[in-house]
Amino acid sequence: MNKGFSIGTALAAAILAGCNGGSSDYEYAPENYDGVAVTAFSLNKDQTVLNNLDSVYFTIDLNAARVFNADSLPYGTNVGALKVTMSTDQVSEAEFTVTRPEKEDTVINYLTSPNQKIDFSNGPVSLRLKSANGSQERVYEVKVNVHKVVADSLYWSRFAVKPLPAAPSGATAQKTVAFKGKAFCLTANASGHTLAISDDPYADNWRKASVAFPKEVGTETFTATDNSLYILANDGDLLASTDEGATWASTGNTWKAISAPYGDKLIGVKETDGALTAVSQPSGVSQRLPSTFPVSLTSAGIPFTSKWASSPQVMIAGGRLADGSLTGATWAFDGTSWASIGSGLPAAEGYAVALTSICETDTVTWRVKTSQVLLAIGGRDASKVSRDVYVSRDMGLNWKKGADLLQLPPYIPNLFAADLLMFDSTFTPAGARPKAVKPIEQWEVPVLYLFGGRDERGTLLPNFWRGAVNHLTFKPLQ
Repeated sequence: MNKGFSIGTALAAAILAGCNGGSSDYEYAPENYDGVAVTAFSLNKDQTVLNNLDSVYFTIDLNAARVFNADSLPYGTNVGALKVTMSTDQVSEAEFTVTRPEKEDTVINYLTSPNQKIDFSNGPVSLRLKSANGSQERVYEVKVNVHKVVADSLYWSRFAVKPLPAAPSGATAQKTVAFKGKAFCLTANASGHTLAISDDPYADNWRKASVAFPKEVGTETFTATDNSLYILANDGDLLASTDEGATWASTGNTWKAISAPYGDKLIGVKETDGALTAVSQPSGVSQRLPSTFPVSLTSAGIPFTSKWASSPQVMIAGGRLADGSLTGATWAFDGTSWASIGSGLPAAEGYAVALTSICETDTVTWRVKTSQVLLAIGGRDASKVSRDVYVSRDMGLNWKKGADLLQLPPYIPNLFAADLLMFDSTFTPAGARPKAVKPIEQWEVPVLYLFGGRDERGTLLPNFWRGAVNHLTFKPLQ
């Protein structure tokens, strides 16, 4: 038992030492590869190809005889002529063989021509090593991976657009919310309301039913807390459902607006003699609100936690004030009161906002890092409907227009009052990494869904789009 523990500890230490040293990740195997081991591998500096090319990190897998960069180089990088720097055991032969379609193989003797450029553009190159005493020989696959798509881009497939799942003929309004891990899409036409529910909107599986509200309602006030659905009647009566929208009843509250969910509470606005007060259902919140607080067409409420706050918070952005003017401010509620916390968004109503992951490439190491950010899409100001995407990296304190790779594609129209929701979807790739004990065959990818919205004329857009950051759809490293 002690001997096994020592061997395991030594193996772990060897792997750790390789991961922390130089520009290569060195994976040891139980077999003895002494004499024919690649111990370090990197590309030489070449700014005509890519800045910091010599910082690209390579993994050396001795088990499978593979050398590769797990984080692919940016889309479009030319890898047709690269110099490499390599360290090996003391060997008598070290030859790269480059195979190209309809051409003879090119053999490069690394020992005599270490500065000769190698063409990696046609796929893997083979590396043959022979030990110093000639008793061992091993052939490695050496590959320089390059992304086939722009990894950092937020991709909205023009072929993934779907009609709103509950859209009856002549739909005039819609609202989609997330409730208990499912998507609830409510649509309305002259005949009434239809509610569609799905626990996997990516698969486009929905169950649908007509909804009978006890009175006329504002469809776009449809909201979900942790345990109930709510909607505001046109006369201000707050209605609630605890059975996934099958039946509805009055809560006994008359409100001017619904602001946001906060856990199992719903936060709203009540107006008395021209004064605005923040209230809640169930009751417990009462805060006199300033005239700068938005009361209609704000973004959906986004829950979050912060190291600067002792309790969870929910934020809203943009909207229209009680006097009809527009705001671009961000407001946050901490369980007791609202406070204006940020700016940077243009004053507009109907922003679609979601907390999601984006990917950005570090241009020093060319590794892709994932960050949690808020995205705000669309909105309507005093003169136009926008298609711009704004980003906040600090939960709404500051907003800036997103990079080009995050902007909407031209085939999605300008819109406002859309719903931006995120659900994890299961991706199933083809193939598996040969070094894995159990290859990854599926993984969860956060997918954004952009439901409905209205165009320049205020007409409902009766469909929904789905998008994902390209890098997150790539097979996880293993």
